[in-house]
Amino acid sequence: MCDKLKVLIVDDNRDALFLLQRLVGKSQCSIRLSNESSAAVRIAQEFTPHVIFLDIAMPVLDGFEVAEDLHDVDLGQYLLVALTSYDDEAHRRECEATGFDLFLAKPPALEAVVRVIEMAKDRFLTSA
Repeated sequence: MCDKLKVLIVDDNRDALFLLQRLVGKSQCSIRLSNESSAAVRIAQEFTPHVIFLDIAMPVLDGFEVAEDLHDVDLGQYLLVALTSYDDEAHRRECEATGFDLFLAKPPALEAVVRVIEMAKDRFLTSA
């Protein structure tokens, strides 16, 4: 068991990537970043994160394709969090159908990010 929550953030928008890094960083997590969707699965396999924040609208592979690829590899248990500026019911349903655990509209509020991190800490770090 590790003593720090491991978080992977995937977003092609560097400003959004670093904003979320700052928000997550307030919770003293170990963080990896990727601004390339095509590298996300490889990084996840090497890092084995507890939480993956994944942008939906990205070039090369969109977040739905990356989510499907993540489900095809053995990463153990993790929370998959959709990040998108498309905050409508159709996108929420597609995220749920693709296997995302949570949905955050962009830009995410600090309180929403903290709730995700606390949920993950409770699930992955406090088990006996």
